[in-house]
Amino acid sequence: MKINMKNNDIVELSKKRKIKHVVFEDATVKKTIVEKFPGAIKTSDLAYIVKSKLSENGFIDAKTLLATSLCCDEVNREMEQDFTSLYKHNFSMGGLAGFAFGGVTSFGAMAHHIPDDGSCLIIFGPHVGVDRDGVVGKVNRRGRCNGSGICCGSATAAAGYCRSVKEGTVNPSPYPDDAVDAQQTYVGNLLLPHADRISCSSDPNVELPMALFDVQHEFMRRIVDKACGEVAGEGKIAILGGVQINTPEGTSEYFLPKVFEIRDNKGALIKDVICNVTVNDLENIPHLLTIEEDDGDDYMEEINANRASDCYTEEKKDDDVMIKFNSRSKICVPPTLSSNLKIFEDATVTNTIALKFPGAVKSADLAKLIKSVLHDNGFDDAKTLLATSLCCDEVNRE
Repeated sequence: MKINMKNNDIVELSKKRKIKHVVFEDATVKKTIVEKFPGAIKTSDLAYIVKSKLSENGFIDAKTLLATSLCCDEVNREMEQDFTSLYKHNFSMGGLAGFAFGGVTSFGAMAHHIPDDGSCLIIFGPHVGVDRDGVVGKVNRRGRCNGSGICCGSATAAAGYCRSVKEGTVNPSPYPDDAVDAQQTYVGNLLLPHADRISCSSDPNVELPMALFDVQHEFMRRIVDKACGEVAGEGKIAILGGVQINTPEGTSEYFLPKVFEIRDNKGALIKDVICNVTVNDLENIPHLLTIEEDDGDDYMEEINANRASDCYTEEKKDDDVMIKFNSRSKICVPPTLSSNLKIFEDATVTNTIALKFPGAVKSADLAKLIKSVLHDNGFDDAKTLLATSLCCDEVNRE
């Protein structure tokens, strides 16, 4: 069944239907991803596949702690959101280019946060952009109208460093004594053994994230080998690694899985799950609406005929519900319920905070205050980029 719809039609449909997923696909971007990264999966789809496979292997959602090691670039947060929608807040181990610079210490801390009788899921990997022109290694960023920009910047800088060392124009950098820019030095030096592989490839922009993945896979393996014993009881360690593919705003993010396995807390392999991921897994994902972008303002809804009944359901409670998109116009979420939520304060906790940390403000109140102050000083929400430097502990994601 194929239905041509314009933007207004989607909004009108949303008044009558409860829609969970709406995906706008840029044909050029999608074509490039299929050609350059065969096997890549939409991150929203991948999240459901991973959840299903882990459930089959004894993982319980409420007792699974998600840990990610993805590059600090803001374009990588969408994949985290796809997984945190299933597993709640994530422990963040990643630094520049996606390396788990938190190392053994961060893994050990994460392991001690796993719920009782629970397990963990680790997602890691480098990232690369694909822009609206189908160029690999660039992406169109929010609010920037002058074309696309480098993605991943750290990876590109590291590749340039490797090329210069290979050509003899610079000497290899010693590992730094100063922490101010230590991570980038490590990224470059860890990638250096792959300099020839990248420069001699038919498409260095495609080979670069592949080489980075191999380096990070080994890096993560060493971390898990040293710290796996910190996972308590019969807890398991699920590891999903690959290449994250960033896309222009409005188009699905993708991930190319390279490893998906389950290990015990002694580091022994329990199951190589990636071998069990099949096309049939995609058929069981709860897509409710997929719209492919066409020329102009038209959009194409493509629905498999034998799954048409699963594509949308009647909204019976509220006929006025409007479709609400997230920042990338991908996942439809219900109208906010925040106005109806009540926050119950623990008196002992609030009294201690007031006594020990006088002047402390609730984070939700602080966010509103900061927004107001910035508005008074000429900041525009749509043109303001938020950058955070908070501990990797999952409790800090709120």
